[in-house]
Amino acid sequence: SLARFDDPRGEFTGFHSTGINNALTIAGTASFQHGFLLAGGAISTFDVPLAFNNSTFGDDINNAGVIVGGYRNGSGGHGFILANGSFEAVDVPGAQNETYVAGINDSGQLVGQYRRADTGTFAGFIRSGTSIVTFDAAQAQPNTIAGGINNLGQVVGSVNGGGTDSRGFTYQNGVFEFFDAPGALRTWAQGINNHGAIVGMASSGGALATEVFVRDGASFTTFALPSLWNARDIVAGDIADDGTVVGYFTDNSTNQTYGFLATI
Repeated sequence: SLARFDDPRGEFTGFHSTGINNALTIAGTASFQHGFLLAGGAISTFDVPLAFNNSTFGDDINNAGVIVGGYRNGSGGHGFILANGSFEAVDVPGAQNETYVAGINDSGQLVGQYRRADTGTFAGFIRSGTSIVTFDAAQAQPNTIAGGINNLGQVVGSVNGGGTDSRGFTYQNGVFEFFDAPGALRTWAQGINNHGAIVGMASSGGALATEVFVRDGASFTTFALPSLWNARDIVAGDIADDGTVVGYFTDNSTNQTYGFLATI
């Protein structure tokens, strides 16, 4: 089943819905770049203290309700953790003014990306407690973009930016596996649940995604959003353990951004 949603307050904010937990609480970024939390039909928004106005980006939420994402201020881009109303900044040591947290699991492990000072390209990182381990896919595409992490420490993401086609990857214990959605020229992996099911987007032609995929083991399920939605710029952000997918798209006829939920 597929359902689209907008701001329950009755005003358009543009939902960039990118994270979901097993209570089906949704996190993301509302337009004008404030973080948001959507639970039980009620929305709350938040901003990182000292962030530039309209520069807080929510991304993921774990089963304890801890939210992660990124924000910008005069010193560049930084990751954040929001737990029990308290913010913590996250920066990879030596990063070139850019760190972003894309995912969190239930033990508090973080995954994200940072800009390398030596190359100016993006690499991934995992933070466990206070320890940070970095990783770089070192493919033809120079950017390693992490999307999510599950309770087993399995990371998903994508490589891109080298003038060649984007590919999805899994990463664990120093080992990468690269994959492509069936028939796709470009594949972006965004989230992984605790059963190992991966969600992301694919394109068979242009640079923007045209369909959503769920990879469960070696099996792929793909679907397009309904034609009545006039969808473009599709992003599938995350997948809960029951298989519920959250994401967002832009309605090409109105240029308004809506969230969507899909049950596979």
